[in-house]
Amino acid sequence: MRAGRVSSACFSLKESRGRAGAGGGFGAATFVAFPSYGLIATEATIRSRGPALQRLVATQQRAWAHLKDHLDDGVEAMVRQRPDARLDRAVIREQIRLTIEFFDTPATRGKPIGWQAEEDWAAALRALEGAGAIRAGWHAGNYYTNDLIR
Repeated sequence: MRAGRVSSACFSLKESRGRAGAGGGFGAATFVAFPSYGLIATEATIRSRGPALQRLVATQQRAWAHLKDHLDDGVEAMVRQRPDARLDRAVIREQIRLTIEFFDTPATRGKPIGWQAEEDWAAALRALEGAGAIRAGWHAGNYYTNDLIR
């Protein structure tokens, strides 16, 4: 029985691991896939508030699509939202850029922002199972939905 689903962007994080003296540089890069940025809702909420959630997702998609080509708009919005904070515009800009860079995986490239791929979730769940964080017997499709993505 599912308690809820996620509509989110699953991305791969490149992790470089190396040993000193191993060819004078870093060792082979590995990729750790895990679901990240997203909307989490119960099945009941998706059923009862589906149209409102679709509008929320569409708004988020438009915002991220705009930021992709206008990073500084996002930086300025964040600075205006927190006028008393000592925010570093260069750091914020890089954080936004990296977030956008990680939205697409090979399985989601060319799909709308937020669209989920079964293989991305399966990879993440295999890693969680291997780490002992979840038990065997999972089904990737129980963890996400693309029903809110247009």
